[in-house]
Amino acid sequence: MNEAPRMLIDGDCGFCQASGEVLLKLTKDRLVVEKWQSLALLPEGVTEAQLSQAVAFVGTNGAVSWGARAISHALQTSPLLTAKLGGQLLGIFPISIVAEGIYRVVARNRHRLSRAIGRDACVIDHG
Repeated sequence: MNEAPRMLIDGDCGFCQASGEVLLKLTKDRLVVEKWQSLALLPEGVTEAQLSQAVAFVGTNGAVSWGARAISHALQTSPLLTAKLGGQLLGIFPISIVAEGIYRVVARNRHRLSRAIGRDACVIDHG
């Protein structure tokens, strides 16, 4: 088991890295943000193919969530009431369905978003 929950992000994606930096600020370092490409060992049941498509939140119990649900869980680790409530809202149906749809659009376009914010753009394999 881990001491702190972790968010696994795409280390080749500028937008993902910028988002991870925001999460660190919002969670006051109660969350560990890691580039999955630099991990010696991936969490059990997690593949590189999955991580190339979505961020993953790994809880202290080892449970893994993906995409918008991962962001919801990450925000809930924050000591800030607004971030914690935002994370809880993202997990409530039907908001969770809308959040996942938005997440998918952002994930598919993260290379464009990276360039838009002045960061290195990742190469996305749509295949």
